Amino acid sequence: HEIEIAAILDPSNALIRSYLGKAYYEERRGEVAAEQFSMAKELDSNDPTPYLYDAILKQSENRPGEAFNDIQQSIALNDNRSVYRSRLLLDDDLAVRNISLARLYTDLGLAQLALHKGRKAVNVDPSNHSAHRFLADSYALLPRHEIARVSELLQSQLLQPLNTSPLRPHLTASEFAVQTVGPSNLSFNEFSPLFNGDHFSAQLNGLIGSNGTWGEDIAVAGVHDNYSYSLGQFHFESDGFRTNNDIYTDIYNIFVQTQVNPKLNLQMEARHHQTDRGDLSLRFDKNDFSTAARNNDDENTVRLGLRYEPNSSWTHIASIFYNVFDARFTDRSETIDPFLEFIVETDSVIDSNTTSLEFQSHFYQKPAKFIFGAGFLDQNRDDLTTITTTIIIPPLPPDVDPAIVPTNHDTRHSNAYGYSYLNVSKNSQITAGLGFDKYEEPKFERKEYSPKLGLLWQATPATTWRMAAFKNIKRPFVQNATIEPSQVAGFNQFYDDIDGSIAKRYGIAVDHTFTPGIFSGLEFTRRDVARPVITTLSGGAVNIADEKQDERVNRGYIYWIPDRQLTVGIDLYYERYRPEFSDTSVPNEIRTLRMPLSLSYFMLNGFYGKLAVAYIDQEILSQATSMQEDQFELVDVTLGYRIPNRKGIITLEVKNIFDREFQYDNFNFQNNEPSTLPPFIPEREVFIRLTLPFM
Repeated sequence: HEIEIAAILDPSNALIRSYLGKAYYEERRGEVAAEQFSMAKELDSNDPTPYLYDAILKQSENRPGEAFNDIQQSIALNDNRSVYRSRLLLDDDLAVRNISLARLYTDLGLAQLALHKGRKAVNVDPSNHSAHRFLADSYALLPRHEIARVSELLQSQLLQPLNTSPLRPHLTASEFAVQTVGPSNLSFNEFSPLFNGDHFSAQLNGLIGSNGTWGEDIAVAGVHDNYSYSLGQFHFESDGFRTNNDIYTDIYNIFVQTQVNPKLNLQMEARHHQTDRGDLSLRFDKNDFSTAARNNDDENTVRLGLRYEPNSSWTHIASIFYNVFDARFTDRSETIDPFLEFIVETDSVIDSNTTSLEFQSHFYQKPAKFIFGAGFLDQNRDDLTTITTTIIIPPLPPDVDPAIVPTNHDTRHSNAYGYSYLNVSKNSQITAGLGFDKYEEPKFERKEYSPKLGLLWQATPATTWRMAAFKNIKRPFVQNATIEPSQVAGFNQFYDDIDGSIAKRYGIAVDHTFTPGIFSGLEFTRRDVARPVITTLSGGAVNIADEKQDERVNRGYIYWIPDRQLTVGIDLYYERYRPEFSDTSVPNEIRTLRMPLSLSYFMLNGFYGKLAVAYIDQEILSQATSMQEDQFELVDVTLGYRIPNRKGIITLEVKNIFDREFQYDNFNFQNNEPSTLPPFIPEREVFIRLTLPFM
């Protein structure tokens, strides 16, 4: 009401018109909101504000193509803000906090373009929580980027102000199944309020699908005075596509945040995560899986967070984790012939507790930004493995031989680092950093200095180059999260390697816009990994050796938005992994080419559809089987409907619609603890999702 009065008193003020439209959007009055945004654009053609809010409105009305154009115009106009209005006004607005652009890019099928925008945003302003959240959402569909995604989410939480956007419990889960076929998208949703203040909101997401798959998550959130809170519950289960391929996951979380004063922000989060799963791996030989292997994980975590901004030049954040993790692995194999029965049973129990403390400071002094940080982790872990061998030779009694192997895996890690982001010109930024890690196990210790160097160069208004070279050591994380920068010039640093591994990565990439509706990019990277192998020799001596792994990952894309309703995209992924491991079960080389083609169409009545056709070609070289290869195509179809007035979304998704069988290896040997489902499976799957907001 007050904004309406202000508009009557000053009808030619474009900013007031923008905020009046924003208020109408809150009241779900889309038509009158659009009128106000249109008037604001006419009154001040250089103001990006109405374009941003109009994009949010159009996205909620199933017009993502038009929303994308408005976002592009808003970005282009940001340098034209009037002097009396802060250039950071858009960044400080709750609209940017709660409405993630990653959802817009995902709806349009522009996944790699979203990555490019998210990485660039973080490098431009490392203390902007919206940029970190955008990047976290953009990582959601990339395998082996769980650490980067969860770390970016943690940084976003620590840097965020009070807000009423519910924190859905599965956001910090690293299971790829939850990310790809869970009941809701990982990104921010379009139902968050645009105005800050005392408010309550809730959201319900549900999923039902093939192979006994179903899930739901419920999250409620609110703001009252200087406090905000979020409560969430998540459940996901699936029987899987074969014997012993099931997974059951439950997560509960509580998040509380308080603004003590304008400079100090405190937060607390408690989380319980329980998972029961079988053999989730997908290997090239489809019969190579265990029918009896079971994993039961129980994890409880408490996190305390702090953000302190003494002035506009300094921002300090801190994160403290305490984590208790209990796990049990059981397996059974047997060999039976007419004269002999040979049974091996494995029972392994893990009991660990971990304390982690990290501190980080951001300092701004034109033309550079600096990040300094340090961390310490102490993990007490005991493993108890019992391997029972039973030999039965009728008519003799069974010969049972249990072997109990207790192992201590206590680990300590401490690190310190510094990163500088220097704008050497208006169009280029150099990232330079140095890290030091000290990693200790009972039989193994490493001290490493890790240099970092990266370049972002805006060669032309349409072309951006990225280059980087850096080293890092894989350390244990609590919930896979750290506040150390996860990327250098847009190249990811952290992967789920074996703890103690040293990795060096080199990369070059270019992103180019041909026209306002045609986007393209190429990225070439090499990663050299040395993972430690500890062998206890006779007499108790310990031998430590590094086994090498050479990784080449190249990506490319070209996206075309021919009109406001249609989007066409082609992605290209080529991956080559060449491990030199002593484990003979690991292939000598894996080469994989994936080339998805997608078409998305959006109708003004709320319906939308997506067609995705993916070509996959994989070759595996090993000593045991020589070369194995399979080439196949997969077709996915999605039909959706946005309920008018932002009342919800319902989606029907059919994966592998032609029920295509294939052979594929999901590279589980790379992971420290493989616990993820593959991105696609060799049979048809059908899912129905429903999202309902309550505000």
